[in-house]
Amino acid sequence: MANLDLTSKAQSNMRSLSGGMKRRVLVAQALVHRPPVIVLDEPTAGVDVELRQSLWQFISRLNQAGHTIVLTTHYLEEAESLCARIAMLKGGRLVALDTTENLLAKHRPAGMAPKVLGDDGAADLEAVFVKIMAEAQ
Repeated sequence: MANLDLTSKAQSNMRSLSGGMKRRVLVAQALVHRPPVIVLDEPTAGVDVELRQSLWQFISRLNQAGHTIVLTTHYLEEAESLCARIAMLKGGRLVALDTTENLLAKHRPAGMAPKVLGDDGAADLEAVFVKIMAEAQ
């Protein structure tokens, strides 16, 4: 509860919580038994910036502690910065699966410069996603 800033809401009814707080409670419930694999479906959809950042920090710590995190998201900038491997689906079919680094290197659109340390995102996963989806049959 402390990791998700829920201690002040410990005695609150779930129905009285904001959408962001409810999201935190759901994450806490999923983690209470310390599962080795954690599946998160759009965990930051509809939450404010502060909660999004705290969730990602917490999830990163869980991953560093040895938990495998399976994440579904439409926020590709988050996937790019947080995920070591990425799978892309089109029509329920797997069209790409590789490390983030390899996807960026292999599918970078023509004329897009490789990302360099400190770059603010010139060659991003979103452009790669658009290219892969256009090429997928």
